[in-house]
Amino acid sequence: MSKAYKITVAASNDSNGVLDIHEALTLVTSFFRILKGDIRDISLDIRSITRENPLIVECLPYNTRTQTIDYESVEQNARSFVRLCDDVLSGKPCSSSVSRLVQNNAKRMLKQAAKGSAKAMCDLKPIQRSVSIEPESTQRAVQILEFPDSVIYPHLYSGKYKGREIGEIDGRIIELGRDRGKPVIKIAERSWEKDIWCSLAASEIQKWKAKLTAADAWNGKRVRVRGELVFKKNGRHLIGVKDGYLSEVEEYDVSVEDLFHPGFTGGLSAKEYLRERWEGTD
Repeated sequence: MSKAYKITVAASNDSNGVLDIHEALTLVTSFFRILKGDIRDISLDIRSITRENPLIVECLPYNTRTQTIDYESVEQNARSFVRLCDDVLSGKPCSSSVSRLVQNNAKRMLKQAAKGSAKAMCDLKPIQRSVSIEPESTQRAVQILEFPDSVIYPHLYSGKYKGREIGEIDGRIIELGRDRGKPVIKIAERSWEKDIWCSLAASEIQKWKAKLTAADAWNGKRVRVRGELVFKKNGRHLIGVKDGYLSEVEEYDVSVEDLFHPGFTGGLSAKEYLRERWEGTD
C-alpha cells in the first residue's frame, strides 16, 4: 500500500471543524476521476477508507483486462494533474499538454474546494508527488481554467470596472441612434455573433455625419469599427466600442464558379503541383 494514490479531505479553517459529506465526496470522486480519465480497462480499487474528519481514501489502479495493478496506465493523467496544479495554483495558464478531459475534471474539483469549507491533500506516491488544494488558492485557479486569457489580459478580469482594450470589430450596420446626446451605430458583429453599439470619435462623426443614412442600416452596409473595446467585468462578453474609427468594407459579388480555374495547375495533380511549388523545378 506504500504506492497507493491517496486523498485526504479535511474541514477548512473557516468551517468550524464541520466536514460536509457531499463536499468531501465530490473532492474524492473528482480526484479519482482525473486519474482514471477515459481509460476503459482501469478500475480504482479502494484499499482503505478512514471514515472520520479528515476523510482519507486510498486506491490502486487495477487493470480489469490483465487483472493486475497497473500504474503505467494512469501515470500520464497523474502527471498531467500535477502539471495543471503547478501552473494554475501559482497563477499561470495551464500547460497546453494537459488534456481537456483532465482540465474539466480538475476544474470541478477546484470549484468545490473554492467554496471554502474543505481542503484536500492529494498524495500521488507512484509518481512521488503531492498536491495541496487550499480554498484560498483555488478561486484564481478556477478563473484561469475557465478564462485562460485572464492571465494574459488581467485588466479585463479584475477590479470592479469593465475591462477595456484596443481592437476592431467587423459587421453590418443595423441601426443608427443617439446615446447621451452623441451619435452611435449598432453593428451586427460576425465573430461575437451579437449586436454591438459603437460610439465614434469626434473626427469620425464629422467625417460620416453627412454620409451615413437610414439606407445604410436598411441595406446592412458592412463596416469595420476600430476603437476601445468595452467588456463586462469577467472579460468574456463584449458590450460596446468607444470612440471608434469607421471604415467601409468593399464587397464583391463573386461565386465559386468565378474563382474556379480548371487549368490552374497546368495539368498536374494537386499533390504534384504542391511538391513542385515546395521543392522547385530543375
